[in-house]
Amino acid sequence: GSSCSVGCSTGYSLEADWSTQLWHCAWDAAVGEVSLQGNLPQCNPVPCEYNFPSGVEIAHNCAGIATDETCTSTCAAGYEGDVQTLTCHDDKTLHGNHSQCSARLCPSRLIANVADDCSEVPFRGTCFAMCAA
Repeated sequence: GSSCSVGCSTGYSLEADWSTQLWHCAWDAAVGEVSLQGNLPQCNPVPCEYNFPSGVEIAHNCAGIATDETCTSTCAAGYEGDVQTLTCHDDKTLHGNHSQCSARLCPSRLIANVADDCSEVPFRGTCFAMCAA
C-alpha cells in the first residue's frame, strides 16, 4: 500500500532523538479493514515565550506553560481587580486579557490626640501623623 509521513502539529516539536514517522496503509486483520499503521511521533508542546502578565500588582502561574495549556492571572496581595485565564497558543504567545488591578485603600485610623492626612492612602502609599494641637 501507500505511505505517508507523520510529524507534529504547529506548536509542538519532536522529542529529542525522534524523527517524522512513516505510516503505511495496510490491512488490519483485527478489524477487517485497511488502516494507517505505524508509530506515533513523540511530540512535546512548545513553551510559551511572549505576552506574560507583568507588574508588581499582578500575580500569575504562567511560568513554564506550553501550547494548549492555560494559566491564571490575578491581583497580587494588596491589590484588587479581576481574575483572567490565559491560553498558550501555537505561536508561543499567551492569549487572553491580563488582570486589571489597582492598589487597595487603607482604612483610616482614629487615634485620640493624633492628627493625620491619611484619608484613602493606597497600598504602599504613605501619609503623615502628628500630635494633635
